[in-house]
Amino acid sequence: QEKDEIKKSMKQDKIGSFKFSVICRFMANEVKGKNVFFTELINNSREILGDMDLLKTIDENKKVILAKWDALINRVILNMMRIVPFDYTEEMNELVTLESNMKLLLSELHKKYKEFNFKNKYKPSSFMDYFHYENNEDDIVRVEDSKTAFHFTKDKVYDCWLGDHAPKLLLDLPNIGVREFSFSTEINITSIPKKIGFLSGIVVKTVNDSVLYYGLHSDKEIKIDEKLRNFCVEKMPYPHSSVKLQVIFTNGKCTFSYSTDGSNSMKKFYEFKPDGMICEVGLSCKSWEKSAGLSIEFKNVSFEKLI
Repeated sequence: QEKDEIKKSMKQDKIGSFKFSVICRFMANEVKGKNVFFTELINNSREILGDMDLLKTIDENKKVILAKWDALINRVILNMMRIVPFDYTEEMNELVTLESNMKLLLSELHKKYKEFNFKNKYKPSSFMDYFHYENNEDDIVRVEDSKTAFHFTKDKVYDCWLGDHAPKLLLDLPNIGVREFSFSTEINITSIPKKIGFLSGIVVKTVNDSVLYYGLHSDKEIKIDEKLRNFCVEKMPYPHSSVKLQVIFTNGKCTFSYSTDGSNSMKKFYEFKPDGMICEVGLSCKSWEKSAGLSIEFKNVSFEKLI
């Protein structure tokens, strides 16, 4: 009688409150989802890391796992339709072992990404893909071929008195396994249509929420200020509209340098020990007056992982 009830439910395409056909599709789609995930992971990792043996092993294991899941799901569906008692302990134990081995392989892949020195692997245009935008809702920051441009088109203030509204292009250092680094860029103020208060250049963030802005100041200065803590960490007169800036963080010290002729002969501007590790570095421009018409270009952005 129990089998008859189950058969009746199967004909009605219903198991309890669920449709049998929906359950079947769900199980099949789970396998398709795993296939898409691993295919994308392998293809993207090959593009970044190269065609290493580890990726070949992950690909081979992926094929075995997907085939085992397909076979198991088909058997489950068939036995459910036939109302046949089933015990899949052996198959599930095998899949648990395969999935555990895959987890170890993915941990190895994660280590490869942490060790990856993309300075030696990537051209500058691809390297810029590792940056993320912050406060770019007004489409101010644009990566254009060999340069990054900040174009202010709206008559708004982008300051950090209350919150931080300055547009930025940032590199997340822990995410790429970097603790110590050298970061440099050439900056050129290309348009100032009116008197606008601004500070544009390199921005540095620490894990303890300290944010330092280092660059060209509208008062014809090179200046460093720290958000809400010290609006003049260091400054010097500088009447020009272009400069090369560099920040190096190593052995717990952060060194700010500059070059007036764009060469690699840098002059030390300021050095200090930050409160905590640096977690983000990048490009930024903040303003404390309405900014429409202000334009800045960054060229030759360079990043080197030291540790």
